[in-house]
Amino acid sequence: MILWTIRTQLEWETLQKQGVLRTDRELSNKYGWLEGDPWVDYCYRWICKKMRETLPWSPKDEDALPLWGWYHRYSAAEPKPDLRTEEYRYLKNHLRLEIEIDDDLVLLSNFDLWNWVLNNWYLPVSELEWDAHFFEMEFNEVDTDKQPLENRYYQSRIEKTWEKIFDLDLVLFYSQPLPQKMIQATFWELRLEQVRNVKETGSWCEKIAA
Repeated sequence: MILWTIRTQLEWETLQKQGVLRTDRELSNKYGWLEGDPWVDYCYRWICKKMRETLPWSPKDEDALPLWGWYHRYSAAEPKPDLRTEEYRYLKNHLRLEIEIDDDLVLLSNFDLWNWVLNNWYLPVSELEWDAHFFEMEFNEVDTDKQPLENRYYQSRIEKTWEKIFDLDLVLFYSQPLPQKMIQATFWELRLEQVRNVKETGSWCEKIAA
């Protein structure tokens, strides 16, 4: 499977020196995705649990975090991150790595629906189901201010609906057909021999092909 991942210069140097790259939880808590946020950590532990249930190999460290990449950054027709866009054009000290990893070592998921997970939203199959869920929660006076919900029954019910993020063929009233989906990839580690191409991000990228 061909993927693309945006890494820092330091991560690239680590990969070149050690031959393997894994996520540093301490750095992620301080500077990265987690930013010391217990709820984001909860969501990451949830997807890690799904990786452990799905992939043939997982690290023994229960606190291990995945690396993230793109299978379809924009769509099937535009799968790789475009370094000329605002998102990457002014991003300093980062690189776009084109990598190839065995399919069974990667868990793919719908990026748009992953944001539903991060917001602790219920993922319905219809607008009717969506309305019914929220009506029931309001009727039962479920406190939604804290994440995760203190009401474990409703939190568990919400989390069961998150499984839909892994069904890439699923088309719902809020989810596009597969060729149009943004699809993210999570994997436990990256090895140097899996890197096919490297390009720096930065303002100079506007002058070259993506």
